[in-house]
Amino acid sequence: MPEGTEFDFMEINILEQGVKKKIVANVNSKKLSNKNDNAKQMIMNSLIAIDTNRVASLTKNEARKLTHYYTVQVGAFREVMNDETLEFINNNYGNEFHIIKDKRLNYDLYMLGRYKNLSDVKIVNKIIKDVGFSDCFIMGVEKRIPVSALYLIKKY
Repeated sequence: MPEGTEFDFMEINILEQGVKKKIVANVNSKKLSNKNDNAKQMIMNSLIAIDTNRVASLTKNEARKLTHYYTVQVGAFREVMNDETLEFINNNYGNEFHIIKDKRLNYDLYMLGRYKNLSDVKIVNKIIKDVGFSDCFIMGVEKRIPVSALYLIKKY
């Protein structure tokens, strides 16, 4: 890398217990300033794990044609994700990552994947927990509004 080149993220392939894993690391010289930055790092690692395990997610257009779908919520923030991180995630994992505005709470809900059925989203939830997001959980989305997964299970 030429001297003086600045970049924020580095993608690294590692072997762990005989399994090849891809990790994206925040290598910006500034220290992680708060738990939101750490959550963004974990989101990227989760997206890589989902991609590596090849669990097919619906595209945004496919999801919009449905009355509902399941997703995994990995965060809820009042502060907006910085443009550089959002651009990197969208360029590399645009179909997997999405933000839904919860108008009742005035939070941005960070979601990973869009799935037609509960069995697929359970697989993804486990993958994300294994990466380190111990407090992620399955959510539902009905007509672009976040709802509990239990609500969807009972209704459909």
